[in-house]
Amino acid sequence: MGLAPLADECGSTPVKIQAQLAAFLQRQDGITLCKLFRIQKIGKKITMTTSNLLRIRESNLECVDATGTLRWSVPVGSILLVSEYTTNEGPYIDDYFLVFVTAEDGKLYFSTCSFYSVGVEEALSMLQEYLGSAIQLGLQGSTEWRSRVAWPAKMAESEYFTFTPVPAETLIEKLKKRLLGPTHDFVISKVVQEYLKEQIRSRSL
Repeated sequence: MGLAPLADECGSTPVKIQAQLAAFLQRQDGITLCKLFRIQKIGKKITMTTSNLLRIRESNLECVDATGTLRWSVPVGSILLVSEYTTNEGPYIDDYFLVFVTAEDGKLYFSTCSFYSVGVEEALSMLQEYLGSAIQLGLQGSTEWRSRVAWPAKMAESEYFTFTPVPAETLIEKLKKRLLGPTHDFVISKVVQEYLKEQIRSRSL
């Protein structure tokens, strides 16, 4: 099965995460990832804030940028799993993300947006009604590398990613580790991989 191309603007996960996801999906299915942000200067302080919008329109969950351009759209009925993850890179850049895993035409797609996107609360509230059960978020206060599945209920609390600390070898890497904490490589956890494989198999019958 082919690997769906990443959009030029995509960057919702660090490069290493994208590589890990791509490696997994080359063995499984496709991928769609998207994060949109802008840099905003406030006095001498520079912050990075998302400018995208998350919404539900005509039974589709959509990510729209500040210009009104549609970045990704997935049918609500195709959603298999909703997860969340945080990094230690805040507060000056986004450090909390939502991932919506969907199955379309026998392929898996991973659509990502910042938790801080405009309309997130309303979109998640509507999505819960479509899905028929609660989306249980639990990482709002996290400032470390953490991840968990938020939906479906039978998978909730499962680790979405498996994290592995990357040894700091160069001087820059050591300074970064001292200032920001360790860098991590991570892959989709085995329990999530098995769940997604089973969902694809069941839908192909």
